Amino acid sequence: EWLGKDAPTFVLDSTDGRRLDLGALRGKKVWVAFFRSVSCPLCNLRVRDMTDHYKQLTETCDLQILAIFRSPIQVMTQFPHSYEPPFSLLADPDGKAYDLFDCKTSVTGVCTGAMSGYIRGEFKRSRKLRGSQRVAPEDETSRWIMPADFLIDEEGRVRDAYYGKRVNDHMPFERVLAFSKEHQIGDVKGVDSS
Repeated sequence: EWLGKDAPTFVLDSTDGRRLDLGALRGKKVWVAFFRSVSCPLCNLRVRDMTDHYKQLTETCDLQILAIFRSPIQVMTQFPHSYEPPFSLLADPDGKAYDLFDCKTSVTGVCTGAMSGYIRGEFKRSRKLRGSQRVAPEDETSRWIMPADFLIDEEGRVRDAYYGKRVNDHMPFERVLAFSKEHQIGDVKGVDSS
């Protein structure tokens, strides 16, 4: 439903103290990634992986990456990280941006994902990276949110959208990389979760 349409705009608080306006990023490519709460270990693992891919994703263009959490800014700024992402972590405790982008919730997606062997391995990897850090209290409103990713072109149009079906289901990095390397605005991609 979003492909080729203007992306909705929002203004959210960032953990670096700024207020970030999506509309002000027109003229740049943007990757908007929606997560559950900042205390979600799988979400933080994905942000860690995004950090590891950052140089590759931004070497051919000024790709702006916005990682949005359904957590209050006060919790996000106090959450301990063993790394510092080179992109914006945004707080949307009321879920306004989630609603604008029609992000989904799914009890089945959370439960199915949590029972898979892959997820158990990801939890182990997350604990290993996180070490003994305390985890912030879970934000109950974010418990059932499924991940969603949107690639927005320089003209502010959604070029690709990905709605996750499980808690660890994100747009593949290869799709984001291909988008970052495109030099001209072209055809839009399809919405899926494959």
